[in-house]
Amino acid sequence: MKIRRKIGVSAAVKYSGGVEIYRLSTGFLLNFLLAYLFTKEDFGLIAILLVIGEIFFSISNMGMGEALIQRSYLNRRYLNAAFWGNFVIAFVGFFILIFCAPYIASFFNSERMVWPLRGYACIFLIRILGIVPNAWCEKNFRFDIIAKLSFIAITLRIVIVLLCAWKGLGINSIVFGDLIYHIIISLGIYLFVTFRPRLKYFNFQSFTELFQFGNKLLIANLFAITSQKADVFIIGKFVSTIKLGVYSFAYMLTITIPSLVNNIVQKVFFPRFSLIKDDKKILCQEYLKITEFIAYVSLPVSVGIWCVVDIFLTIFYGNKWDEAVYLIKILCFYSITNSLGGVLWGQVLKALGMSSLVLKMTFLQVIALILTVSIGVVCNGIVGVAYAMVGYGIIFRFVYQAIVNKKISMRMIEYLRSIYTPIWVNIVLGSILYIQKNVLWNFIDNQFMILLILVILGICQYIMILFLVNRGLLIQVSKFIFKR
Repeated sequence: MKIRRKIGVSAAVKYSGGVEIYRLSTGFLLNFLLAYLFTKEDFGLIAILLVIGEIFFSISNMGMGEALIQRSYLNRRYLNAAFWGNFVIAFVGFFILIFCAPYIASFFNSERMVWPLRGYACIFLIRILGIVPNAWCEKNFRFDIIAKLSFIAITLRIVIVLLCAWKGLGINSIVFGDLIYHIIISLGIYLFVTFRPRLKYFNFQSFTELFQFGNKLLIANLFAITSQKADVFIIGKFVSTIKLGVYSFAYMLTITIPSLVNNIVQKVFFPRFSLIKDDKKILCQEYLKITEFIAYVSLPVSVGIWCVVDIFLTIFYGNKWDEAVYLIKILCFYSITNSLGGVLWGQVLKALGMSSLVLKMTFLQVIALILTVSIGVVCNGIVGVAYAMVGYGIIFRFVYQAIVNKKISMRMIEYLRSIYTPIWVNIVLGSILYIQKNVLWNFIDNQFMILLILVILGICQYIMILFLVNRGLLIQVSKFIFKR
């Protein structure tokens, strides 16, 4: 497969960042509108549907995308081995999900999930076709190709989902939108690359080499999904899909921005870490630099959400989502733990070829999260789950950091220094905004004006604080944004 030209890391971040920002803003708008069109139960069912879809996709993927990126050398035998291996497993998984859909729906006491689940069987079969060319583009830093397709796919998905939701199709709207999205992403990429799957080039030895790395990531990815979404399964099964809808709505509002940053980091810096994996000093320096940057970008968003969420929900949703306000305030602290470099540990270890260690650490995550979420549900329902997520996030952030430090020859004090300034800067910002909010309540009756003033004050004050404590970061960001 030939790629005409490569782009640099800065350009890759711009393309990936542009796509993720567009996905974030349009996704937020879409969820904003769906909050009026969907019921709380719909939000709960969608959360379950998306998790099950991710599980089946991870099984079909088998970690082949990461295995291709991690390898120093690729030829058409490796590419065809990955493609046909994925395709066979996906084809088997397609029929399994078609057959098991009624049983999965019965487990969550919702017969409405049967046909959406079968629709997702078709989606992940299509999605699997784009793994190899997408991995090749990421390995060669051709994020511009992926970005162009993503912009088109995201736009059409939003249009399809809104039209279907307006017609009263409920959660099936998400299925139709995702189907269009993955057709464009997975099949459209073949217009830009020369790779065409050929069964005659399939080589079992090449497949075995890839699978030896990918099989551990397959299990690790399954554990990761389970650890990240154990709360969805437990609430959906043992509480109710309505309560799950409230929790999912709260989780969506608090985790959106950190997820945006994490997605960019994962897509760009796994290939980057793979290139510099042999130089631990440079790897350590880049790790600390990226950790600090993530903290500066994500922390003020969590602080801002914590300050204005009650006003925001009242203005745009009335009383429909009042139950989510307290949950959001709690989950903001969980999103903060993700903003302190939580996504980087897996990318570094995978780049170093330590897929077995990733597997063990992710398995530990699964056990810990299931226990903490289960205890939270028993103690105080969805509020207990939110508190459990915060405790889990704090503990595992530092446990996993200690393991990464050992592997890249870094001291914990170096990591703490990288996050110290962003943390106290945002404590100052949050304190100022809290005082200003209480003052504005006494002088302004219009809640929309209060929200607007707080957002403007928050942005301006954060820039001023950064100008005083880290002027170099502002200069670097401005150069990065306006550099052609």
